[in-house]
Amino acid sequence: MKVNFSTHQVADLFKDIDSEWWIAGGWAIDLFLGEQTRQHEDIDVAILREDESVFRERLQTWELWPGRGNDQLADAPIALGEELPADCGVLWCRPSANSEWAFELLLNESSDNEWLFKRDESIHMPVTQIGSVTEDGVPFLKPEIVLLFKAKNHLKKDQHDYQEVIPRLDADERKWLKDAVLTVHPGHVWLSDREPDGTDKSPPSDGSKPHNSRRGMSIDILGRDVTPKGQEKRGSVDDAD
Repeated sequence: MKVNFSTHQVADLFKDIDSEWWIAGGWAIDLFLGEQTRQHEDIDVAILREDESVFRERLQTWELWPGRGNDQLADAPIALGEELPADCGVLWCRPSANSEWAFELLLNESSDNEWLFKRDESIHMPVTQIGSVTEDGVPFLKPEIVLLFKAKNHLKKDQHDYQEVIPRLDADERKWLKDAVLTVHPGHVWLSDREPDGTDKSPPSDGSKPHNSRRGMSIDILGRDVTPKGQEKRGSVDDAD
């Protein structure tokens, strides 16, 4: 089964919500790059945990299923007004019980207007700086933050995203990512000065940034090739596409 829910549909759904949100996961990478570079399994939407009630109110007619981790969902969707478990990091969302899954809401920690990385809160960034926006108004997480989440599992798709993005980051963005990965994943392959194929991944010797005229451009991306499996769907924010 395929889900034809797009990043622009997400933007339309949340367009008049005052709270911050960002497309995350693999779609955030492609929004940054300005083109779809690979197939995606789902759409991830990052929000702050402190704002979850705002988004649940907007989706009050939807089914929202808390993730339990280990590829499991809760026994039932969470009701509006019901307290979200403190250990819940993701909500799977669909318009009705008979609908396909539309997207995941990924809950991010924050304090005093600082975004906090869930696996090590010494890694942080001002909430106002963790995202960017396409020309037609779709917000997305900065790619270095997306890659930090992806570093844990380091699947083939994550390596693809890394290799697409890293030449297009500036020196400060590359340093932030390297320092953050070193903190939580010392010894990670991304800390090497060379790519897995042996090629040099250092920035140009003149310090210039590779040209990317399409960075952050508007693109019409659909969430294709999602295979919803009801309660068998994964429930871990670590699996963000």
